[in-house]
Amino acid sequence: MTRRDRRRLETYDEIVTVARDLLRRGDDASVRAIATEMGMTPSALYRYVESVADLHALIARSVYEDVITAMTQAAAPYDGDPSAKLAASATAFRQWGLRNAAEFKLIFAGLLSGQSDMGGPSHTESTSRDHDGSDQFANYFAGIFIELSAANMINVPDFTDADDSMYELIVGRKRSSGEMIDLGSGGPGVIWLFQLAWARLYGVVILEVFGLIDRAMISSGALFFVLMRETFQSLGLPDDWNRLREISRAVSEGPAKP
Repeated sequence: MTRRDRRRLETYDEIVTVARDLLRRGDDASVRAIATEMGMTPSALYRYVESVADLHALIARSVYEDVITAMTQAAAPYDGDPSAKLAASATAFRQWGLRNAAEFKLIFAGLLSGQSDMGGPSHTESTSRDHDGSDQFANYFAGIFIELSAANMINVPDFTDADDSMYELIVGRKRSSGEMIDLGSGGPGVIWLFQLAWARLYGVVILEVFGLIDRAMISSGALFFVLMRETFQSLGLPDDWNRLREISRAVSEGPAKP
């Protein structure tokens, strides 16, 4: 690697660091603000990112890496116990969001919905999930569900009884992408359970991070724990809930992550 290449990589790292610092301070992480903080002009910054979408992807990749690291660390003590890994990981995701609200809002409620408040050209078609880190994030949770399915730990529903439109949507994805190849004949049902679990987790964390429910509900984690219990009931693991709740509480009460 040449000195020029190293300098370019260092500049990318600086862009991400500055953007995330601005967000943590509650400031606008626009192209102009980032460039000003770095002592360059916006046009000079665009030598490193082609568009706002590319800048989003650069920041998102860093954020997803941090979130995945937090979940991996929380789940590490439960290797070989996928239900405990799911409880620990879901809780770590929630905790990260609550402790890093500005970054969470940008990446999980801004970038992924195609919205941008960062200023400058926004060529969203140039932003690929292969580059922004969202695939790695999705694969993390999907991997746990594959473990649960492989261990025959979940009750897979008969998906042929599902609403026709939902059945075609899930099965159609299987035909087009082959993404359920490791899940066998129960693949559509497992994917359906995965979608339901993600809807509960993402929904409650969004409400909490944006402060859209009672503060006491957030600080106690009451709604989160109720929806977590529903998730494990839907997976056919209700008898394990007391143990999993204690794992989740331990992660919630653990040392604060940066």
